[in-house]
Amino acid sequence: MVATPQTPLQNLLLLLGVGCPTMLKTPETKLGVREQTCNSETVLTTTDEVAQRYEDLKGELGGLAGDFRVEPQKFLTGLERHVIRSAIGGDAYAREVLGMRQRSMRQRWKRIVKEATRYPKTLGYITVEQGLDDVAQRFRCEPSTLFRNLRRWEAQEPPLVVCGYERDYGRKQRIAVIQIPLVSDWLLFMARANAKALGGLPNAMNVAQTRRLVRAYLKACLPPPLSVSSISATEAEKLITEARALAS
Repeated sequence: MVATPQTPLQNLLLLLGVGCPTMLKTPETKLGVREQTCNSETVLTTTDEVAQRYEDLKGELGGLAGDFRVEPQKFLTGLERHVIRSAIGGDAYAREVLGMRQRSMRQRWKRIVKEATRYPKTLGYITVEQGLDDVAQRFRCEPSTLFRNLRRWEAQEPPLVVCGYERDYGRKQRIAVIQIPLVSDWLLFMARANAKALGGLPNAMNVAQTRRLVRAYLKACLPPPLSVSSISATEAEKLITEARALAS
């Protein structure tokens, strides 16, 4: 019996431990979220390290700019960030993939994703400089409600948010930084891909291809491809087609 050749996307799913791609079409499970965050390089087990990791990621963005001689803000323009924001922060994604049944919770999720993608260097992070009350006011909700949501999202496996804490006047610990790992992963993927494209690397994915690939993968509840450097422009078209077929 001759084995059926595996497509690049099928090989990726097998590496991730997903034996049957159709399993991803069951939105009531957390499989889509688990697959998107299980290989995350930005999730940390110790919350005290979150702020330092943020600095490291901003340093990587600056390093890409230096390597490819492109302004760092060009890697993640408003359109790139909108692709991430509209998908992960969308009502349907929050309800069907993340399992948020309450409309008010989905609205808060949308606002927190918007805040975490506001600027090119936010990279999925929100710095809490004036306390959680100030953040809650911007999100138009009660601080206690926001705090409960954050704790709930952080307690999920894998976590939807990761909070970093610092001592408040030497007594209590307060939230100093909030990260959305899923957003960070996708923004970093786009930044790395766009750095190669804008830097003029031969046969690299172009910026438009990267946007289409991200949209297709998010719709199919897939994680970012493991390696940007191995995806050529031709390979990107194949992956986009396969992800769209998986999502249909």
